[in-house]
Amino acid sequence: MKNYSKLIDLFTEYQKTKFWKEISGDEIFKVKLSDRYVFVSIMGFHGGDLTIAVYKNKDQLQSQLDIAYGDYQFSPDSYNRIDCYELSIEKSGNLVLPETRKILKSHKLSTKKTALRLEPMHLPRLVTEEEASFLIETVQMIIDISSYWKEHQLKEFTEPFQLLHSFSKENGKIKHKIIDYPDMKAKLVSMKPIQEDLLARLLLLKPNGSYDIALLCFPFYDNETKTFPYLLLIAESQTGFIVGHYVFHESELNQMQNHILETFVKIHIRPQMLTFNGMREANSCARLIRELEVEVHVNIKMDHIFELWHLLREQLS
Repeated sequence: MKNYSKLIDLFTEYQKTKFWKEISGDEIFKVKLSDRYVFVSIMGFHGGDLTIAVYKNKDQLQSQLDIAYGDYQFSPDSYNRIDCYELSIEKSGNLVLPETRKILKSHKLSTKKTALRLEPMHLPRLVTEEEASFLIETVQMIIDISSYWKEHQLKEFTEPFQLLHSFSKENGKIKHKIIDYPDMKAKLVSMKPIQEDLLARLLLLKPNGSYDIALLCFPFYDNETKTFPYLLLIAESQTGFIVGHYVFHESELNQMQNHILETFVKIHIRPQMLTFNGMREANSCARLIRELEVEVHVNIKMDHIFELWHLLREQLS
């Protein structure tokens, strides 16, 4: 773990900059490395863990923004969305798994200061030596950017998601420019064809009723795959009564439309209105929505759905 150890040592050097006192985690940097661009946010301004989050591309950045600015931080959807590298001084240590602690201790490395890969639906893991290599360059850039930021008295943007501070290094010197915020679009899942026989049966019914559809992260991971399956819940909007539920792995996500269709055929109801817990979920069901001619809404705060999720977690723990 030569690169990993070097990365943690460099992160210790970063701590001396106290850069998090100059800038909040809402500010995103675009940083040019020798072979790629990354997006970086610096946490710690409001207290809590001192963390550098690194996103390798726009999809990863969008994933984090769905959490941070969609009130997902403490929701059952969190593991669905997080997609980044996290260099952190853990106060709670809640992301450092027992197996990870054993590995770190065996190499005489800190279990409080960690570099983790947070992937959707997967357990947090230590970064690989290859990943540590580009993260070393990233942290060194952040250290240099910190000095540049203070020297030139740069300021955060008052309007987030419109402009970015972009940094590169030429001849050993930091170069800075202001660029437009990247245009980001939801990455859609390629859905399997709808089961036409089920659709035909449903279209014979008169539209009636309002239902909520929530795609969440199952509260506990599968021991065999070491991943968190998806949990699809379908409930009556008014009563919160669950009319259908499915647990499936990421490879089966493309069947979501058919799972929803099967539920409504089973209860002999053609919905008049559907409310999804996110735009990604609604967009992924575009064909079903179009065929059923339903009214569609998006509500990321489905309190009754989240209460059920927390109850399920308590019962399984």
